[in-house]
Amino acid sequence: MSKVIYITDPLCGWCWAGAPLVDATYQACKQTDVPFELLHRALFTGEMTRWMSNSFSDYVMQADQRISDLSGQTFSAAYRENLLYNSSLIFDSWPTALAMAAVTKLAPGRELDYLQALQQLRFEEGKVISDSSVMVDAATRIGIAAIDFHRALTYDQTLTTTARQTQKRAIELQHRVMSQGVPCLLLERDDQLTRLPHESFFADPRGFHDLLMSQLS
Repeated sequence: MSKVIYITDPLCGWCWAGAPLVDATYQACKQTDVPFELLHRALFTGEMTRWMSNSFSDYVMQADQRISDLSGQTFSAAYRENLLYNSSLIFDSWPTALAMAAVTKLAPGRELDYLQALQQLRFEEGKVISDSSVMVDAATRIGIAAIDFHRALTYDQTLTTTARQTQKRAIELQHRVMSQGVPCLLLERDDQLTRLPHESFFADPRGFHDLLMSQLS
């Protein structure tokens, strides 16, 4: 039995770089009937949260340029104008971890769709995806009723436990393959776990799809 596991964080620019590659991975899984699981790493939480200081914004800007150069993924003017060098913002992905837990509860199997909606809102539309109204907007884009999502996100106390368990599992899996950052793609087969080396395929999602098809078929 095989499974592909994708460990990600919607604030991560490198996960945006890998978005076409991950979509190709998901399509390969569908074509081969291999389960695909998404885990929100909640990487930018606790000690990893940051103020959008000038120095941190400089670091992000440089990383974004490298991402564009390697992958062809672009960052909109709205993203740069609204989210970079905005000292009122905190770089914290925990709210979206709770939102992803709500998606798992309300629409299991739609986690990748929700991630893609958040990424579009952040990197293309320049929205603050940790804002509750934006997270609700992302949910409506994948067919979840706004009122249902709002209620879950606001009142369902089990989401915290689910998000913590997901984060813990993601960390444990990455430790097994000696990986720390995101994006991280893993192949689980017959109790063996291996990391899929995606880094050289940022600009070639079709090539990665074909490679996966040969491994999954």
